[in-house]
Amino acid sequence: MACARQTKTDGPCLVWGGPLRRRMLKQQLAQPAIVPWWQQINGVFAATPAFDEAIHLGRQYREAQRPPEGFAVINASGSN
Repeated sequence: MACARQTKTDGPCLVWGGPLRRRMLKQQLAQPAIVPWWQQINGVFAATPAFDEAIHLGRQYREAQRPPEGFAVINASGSN
């Protein structure tokens, strides 16, 4: 079977479904999949009391930073 678009300077004909395809698939399988860092650490802190406490303390801090009810917030730029 002749290779399409093959010139005399080309190397041996590698059919896509043949050795070239197998070699490419082996290389792809040998390389580990790149997993984003946030997926790598997903679940690391599950059921950890220190993490639960950090979430609780953060929520308390943010609530303490809110202005009291009825308090008018004035924009520092004066555009309010």
